[in-house]
Amino acid sequence: MRRVNWPNSLIALALVLAFAGSAWADDSYFAGAADPQIATAVAPLSQEVIPDPTTAAGENAIYGPQTTDESLSGGCTACCCPLWTVRAGAIFLRRDSQDNVVLTNGATPITVGGLSFNNYQAGPMVTLFRHGVLKSPYDFEFTYFGIPSFSNTAASAGATTFFTTPTINFAPRTVTATYSSNFHSTELNLRRSWSDRLTVLGGFRWIEMRDDLAANLSGASDTINVNNHLYGYQMGADVVIFRRGAFTIDGFGKGGIYANVADQTTTIAGVGGAVPSSGAGSTRTAFVGELSLNGMYTINDRWSIRSGYQALWLDGVALAPDQIASSNVVTGVSTLDMHGHPIYHGMTLTAQMIW
Repeated sequence: MRRVNWPNSLIALALVLAFAGSAWADDSYFAGAADPQIATAVAPLSQEVIPDPTTAAGENAIYGPQTTDESLSGGCTACCCPLWTVRAGAIFLRRDSQDNVVLTNGATPITVGGLSFNNYQAGPMVTLFRHGVLKSPYDFEFTYFGIPSFSNTAASAGATTFFTTPTINFAPRTVTATYSSNFHSTELNLRRSWSDRLTVLGGFRWIEMRDDLAANLSGASDTINVNNHLYGYQMGADVVIFRRGAFTIDGFGKGGIYANVADQTTTIAGVGGAVPSSGAGSTRTAFVGELSLNGMYTINDRWSIRSGYQALWLDGVALAPDQIASSNVVTGVSTLDMHGHPIYHGMTLTAQMIW
């Protein structure tokens, strides 16, 4: 099966979004964009809309008007601009791009590729915007999404070796391996609209990723637990790609440099000559990039529905299977391999309310 070159694909999509933002940031490029339907899609909550094309075009359709100060918004006043936008829904992710390490021999050898997280798993997704912070042109954003559990299990009958360092050998038996993981992302951003189609952002992001690999050797066990704590600053931009009537297509790109504080613990039970527990910890620089393409349908002046596809690329993280080669189960000497580069990608579906 042909492998997708995810980093190059993400870079290509980022360039497309950047080109779209530079073209559509010019209001004259869309001479007829500010029609009455667009004004209705971003209409104030309790104020009659004045049919002023300049005002309508100056409101950002991604999440509503940008500020509560008339001098800063070109006509939007405190009495008619929403202060809050809330999105809540679900994200459905799978994980790709991990090394295909062989774990056992036997009739059906167990590999990490066979334990990969190919099925989409669901988790919560929540975003909160506070517009016009301190009557400034900046908006505050809080976003959280996460997958509580990825998990996969495989078994090999007649196995005689588990490929640790050095290998664990035993009489023929059935070996079962379970690979599990979770992922949580929290971010705090300040956003600034430069036009009705381009918004830039910058802020802090915190990512928690746990990876566990457990092997049941029928009377013995080998368990590897890995934790990644990523803290960093990111920058990015939202671009409105298409807007007509109540329907909008937008995309965003984000990227940042992170400090990844990671650790691993390897635990062996029931294996003669093996050290019961060993571990290692380290901190290194990591990179996180994210791209998304979304469609939004505005139902009325308060409610909208959003759906899209999102991809998140991490580089410089520790994954549980990668620790097998760097952990000696006899001497107990362990180091931490932090060269993992997983890709999380999948659909999002949220409801949006403004007030």
